[in-house]
Amino acid sequence: MNYEYDVNNVKYYGTRYSFWKKTVYHDQLMRIFHELKSSQTVKCYVDPNNPQNSVIDLRISWFWIIMPVITCISFLLIGGLLIFISLPFKSKN
Repeated sequence: MNYEYDVNNVKYYGTRYSFWKKTVYHDQLMRIFHELKSSQTVKCYVDPNNPQNSVIDLRISWFWIIMPVITCISFLLIGGLLIFISLPFKSKN
């Protein structure tokens, strides 16, 4: 995906669809193409401090929020279980 945008009469080129994902999936591309058919422009979000950084989609991907939480909880539960299992062995010594 390539797009062109203008900030203060300076042209920039972007390739990033989202902050969260490096790749764009078919359904997302189809949504963008449908937008293009109707208006020929797509809203682009630009970092005001660095106009070379831009994305098209600002939505949060719940996968990148839920998976680390599930991973942390899993490690805590496994660690707690290991500590709980090892307690009887320590009390006998």
